[in-house]
Amino acid sequence: MTDRGPSFNGSAHTLLEEIRAYDPGALILRGTDKHTVFVITRVPRLAEFLLAHGATCFTRSGQKLSPDYPLGGYKKGKATEWDLYVHAIKVKWPNRTVWRAAAALVGTPVVDTVDYA
Repeated sequence: MTDRGPSFNGSAHTLLEEIRAYDPGALILRGTDKHTVFVITRVPRLAEFLLAHGATCFTRSGQKLSPDYPLGGYKKGKATEWDLYVHAIKVKWPNRTVWRAAAALVGTPVVDTVDYA
């Protein structure tokens, strides 16, 4: 059997619940291009959890990476922040994709990711 890499042993909805459990203040954003979903957090444990399950970091060019947390976090003021793509995390079916599950969250903003980068 081929290893498919990291995955999350639950549905997309359960993944979003886990994100909220780790950090109730995390921003969960849906992008307009390629059905991207990303999470912005300042909680190191959430960043570690998501990275371990297959999330990837987004860092704008010119952003200074944080020396405190070399997981792709960057400094924003005095805090360390992570901008993590979570749409590619493999989840269990029969639930929907992370992008569709994020749409079901009340108040999840859609961001024009062409302008965001």
